[in-house]
Amino acid sequence: MHEDVSELVRRNIELTKENNRLLRSMRRAAWWGTFFRILWMAVIIGVPVFLYYYFFMPYYQGLSAGYQQFQRESGGFQIPGFGPVLDQWLGGRNSIPDERVQ
Repeated sequence: MHEDVSELVRRNIELTKENNRLLRSMRRAAWWGTFFRILWMAVIIGVPVFLYYYFFMPYYQGLSAGYQQFQRESGGFQIPGFGPVLDQWLGGRNSIPDERVQ
């Protein structure tokens, strides 16, 4: 009887060690999964912001400056219906309002 109990205790210790290894690997996998999920979200949000500030914003500023210079040199000529779009795009900085669109 003593040998049966001793065998059961030994088997229990082996199972406990195996269980501990499995739980540690599961916890480690969950931690890395969370880390890479947060990293992926940062990339998804960060790449468009980076592209806008470093590539598209200078293009849009140059385009709006060119359009405003065209307006000044042409004496207020505007493309019909484009004034409100430009106002919204520039945040209300369009110097010549479009009288045709109300």
